[in-house]
Amino acid sequence: MAIVDLMRLTRPAASLSLCVALSVALLGSFTAQAETAIHFTLDRKIINLNNGYTCPSPRVVHEALKRYLDVSNQAPIYFMWNQLEPNVEQVRRKLAVEVGCDMEELAITRNASEGLQIVQLGIDLQPGDHVVTTNQDYG
Repeated sequence: MAIVDLMRLTRPAASLSLCVALSVALLGSFTAQAETAIHFTLDRKIINLNNGYTCPSPRVVHEALKRYLDVSNQAPIYFMWNQLEPNVEQVRRKLAVEVGCDMEELAITRNASEGLQIVQLGIDLQPGDHVVTTNQDYG
């Protein structure tokens, strides 16, 4: 699986999505895990095994979120309408090209659990249909 260079897309949404790319890096060797861990500002006395509900953000994402919060608090409506909303569509367009799909086939969600629920609730089940699932998700 290739990790998409999300920082090229646009900074707001790309920074948020970097959490996913860095989490994939944790699947490598112990050395790769140690090298990745330095990018997170976690309490080292606690081992976090729950990345499904809330993923710890890498330092670069945390800093970007603080910058965007500062900017958005200065002019909330202007920021939302003129920067944030247009950037979401720009990221969808660029990400669709990167992964080779139509942008209408791609959704940006807050996390994997939200994405899974959107798919599950969007299936038009009929009487007699069977669903195979797991008890290992949220919600």
